[in-house]
Amino acid sequence: MFYNKKNIIKKEKYNVLVIYGREQKNIRKTIEDSIFCFGKYRPDNINIFYYSYRSDINFDIILTHINFDIIIFHSILMCYRWHWSKREWEKNINRIKQFSKGSVKVVFVQDENRYTNKIHQFINSVGIDIIFTAANLNTAKVLYPEDKVKVKKIEQVLTGYVDSSTLNKVKKIIKTEKIQRDIDIGYRADTTPFSLGFQGRLKTLIPEVVNKKLREYPDLKTDICNTCGDKNTFYGLDWFRFMLRCRTMISCMGGSSLHDPDGIIEKRVYDYLKKNRKATYEDVDKDILQVYASPIDYTAISPRCFEAAMVKTCQILVEGDYAGIFKPNIHYIELKKDFSNLDDVLLKAKDKEMCEKIARRAYRDIIQSGKYTYKNYVKHVFSVILPFVKKKQKIKKVQSIFIKILLTVNNFLVDNRIIVFDK
Repeated sequence: MFYNKKNIIKKEKYNVLVIYGREQKNIRKTIEDSIFCFGKYRPDNINIFYYSYRSDINFDIILTHINFDIIIFHSILMCYRWHWSKREWEKNINRIKQFSKGSVKVVFVQDENRYTNKIHQFINSVGIDIIFTAANLNTAKVLYPEDKVKVKKIEQVLTGYVDSSTLNKVKKIIKTEKIQRDIDIGYRADTTPFSLGFQGRLKTLIPEVVNKKLREYPDLKTDICNTCGDKNTFYGLDWFRFMLRCRTMISCMGGSSLHDPDGIIEKRVYDYLKKNRKATYEDVDKDILQVYASPIDYTAISPRCFEAAMVKTCQILVEGDYAGIFKPNIHYIELKKDFSNLDDVLLKAKDKEMCEKIARRAYRDIIQSGKYTYKNYVKHVFSVILPFVKKKQKIKKVQSIFIKILLTVNNFLVDNRIIVFDK
């Protein structure tokens, strides 16, 4: 059967509002990619609108009268649960829950072991339908028990993926800047609080243990330290420039081994260290963590594993499952959690040929395979969400234009960007 233009039915698009938090001045590249992937890689039947949310700038009024089909709350917005006071958190929830009451509402959450009850409060107050979690599904049952959280679906996703446009920019840097691999071993990770338990402690422990051992290896040039706020932190593409300088890079699984649903453990640790300024992690573990904290298996592969593979930097990873994607002795050199094989690891790091071989294999198997891209991630996310959209909402063309103007003004005021993507 043949159709002329009059017979062609134009397929309606789903209108999606992505809300993300923008309280911080600087934003890391991996977070930026995870926010804007929805606009860059949206399916053809999706319209994306971005709302850069800030507690002190309020352009909500028009959005409360627009019925989006889907509202996505990005994980960066949820991170403010430990920055905002209880009163501020509740105030912002009251703002947010007015948005598009007829929509399917979706939340992405990471670091869910901390202030879990605030997440529950958000989910129940706002009326979240789907949770995308970084936790494995067994741990998710502990974090989101049915008697506390009423949602339609919980889906596990990774904390980050490969962004094709970022990969192209990295390739251009490699080609044009010709950065030298002048660092044998590199490392960067946030200084983590003792309240995260040993899994969190690892990030701070790595520089302490490795730098001490490196005194025995004066021929290795290294740049290994923790970050604290902007100190020692690389933003944007400078992070990739740093990794390009490193022949090898140390990393570990993200997450925590302790559950702190109300932030009480964090407060106990803070008060303890205030009174005992010279206390070590071992002191805190003995007097606070082992007494009051509940253990939890909350670990997740870090986006930096993909980022290091993108620049063909050989990874030295503390033992873990890495979502079954990165495999020891194939895609990385394994470092034991107790550092018992550190000498062996450092000797392997000196073997340039072997490190280059591992890095090339990781690039081929993981990056070139195309399995772990944001494009596939966005496709998967909407394949999970769309079946829950029962009734298509209507936004008139005039409304759509007005929304775009409003959001453009808001997003420019909040973070100097114009973020409304169209293909």
